[in-house]
Amino acid sequence: MAARSKPRVGLAEFATSRAAAPAVRSTGGNGARRKRGQGDVVALTVRLSHAQWDRMHTLARQEGISLQELAIEAIAEKFATRGLEF
Repeated sequence: MAARSKPRVGLAEFATSRAAAPAVRSTGGNGARRKRGQGDVVALTVRLSHAQWDRMHTLARQEGISLQELAIEAIAEKFATRGLEF
């Protein structure tokens, strides 16, 4: 059996305005609409090695910010380096 491949989507695809691209809702195998990720705040799980977590935690403490704020700043900076708005 051939392996299924997921379509590759670049970071720029996520930065396009919602008005420019129609919203695509993923459906489950039974055709039900997706229930997650529809609120104003969406939870995200990131898996880190203990060493990665320790370095991030140390940096966040040195900066006096939470891991959440550190992550958002890093993502916003990545968008900015690519000339995109976050």
